[in-house]
Amino acid sequence: MKLLGIDYNPFLEIAAQDISNKFGDLAYDYSIDIHQSFIINQDLESAEIWAKISNILLLLNQEYHNKIH
Repeated sequence: MKLLGIDYNPFLEIAAQDISNKFGDLAYDYSIDIHQSFIINQDLESAEIWAKISNILLLLNQEYHNKIH
């Protein structure tokens, strides 16, 4: 998608929200596990995508906790 000049961040935000909806408080830990798995398997492109998803999940989690406090 990068090569085509397509901004894939909106897709990652949708994916992160779906993961958050499905896994709740465990979503971030789940995404970190997947990210590490791709690093171990030397799939750095997928690891980069999951690092971005993990960061989005972290932000979503922070936003949620800021709203309830």
